Amino acid sequence: MKKLLLPVLACAMFGCSSDDGGSSNDGIINSADDVAGNWRMVGKYEHGSTTNTATPCNLQLSTLFFGENHLFTLKTGNTTTSGTCSTTTSSYDEYWILVGIVRIEQNSTNKQIYTAEMVDGHLQLTQTSYTNSSGFHDIEEADQKTLVYERYEN
Repeated sequence: MKKLLLPVLACAMFGCSSDDGGSSNDGIINSADDVAGNWRMVGKYEHGSTTNTATPCNLQLSTLFFGENHLFTLKTGNTTTSGTCSTTTSSYDEYWILVGIVRIEQNSTNKQIYTAEMVDGHLQLTQTSYTNSSGFHDIEEADQKTLVYERYEN
């Protein structure tokens, strides 16, 4: 009986678990290496919602590029008033990543701050605050949006 009890106790003490099917890279983003490369938008979610509110233009044209030397490029797909898709490209001087926080700087005045984590192999960014010429602004939790991206080859 003792021989049967030992493996059960070992599993209970040391956390035997089955594979949950998630990516081994899931969790908080800790370094630029975790996100280097190209990402394509696959979802946009209002706070607390599971409804994807990304438009077809968002999904077709919105991309991120985390490059070397902390250069960052954001392309945003938008729907024009005539119903066609257009792209706005913003280049940023720097980005920094520290324990799940991504700070993106366009210049010394304009900065955006996001929480960042990997969930099922997807990069999830939730903007929590920003600065502009009028100062620092927190985004109320109820107004925060989460943008979800997947890796792709350019």
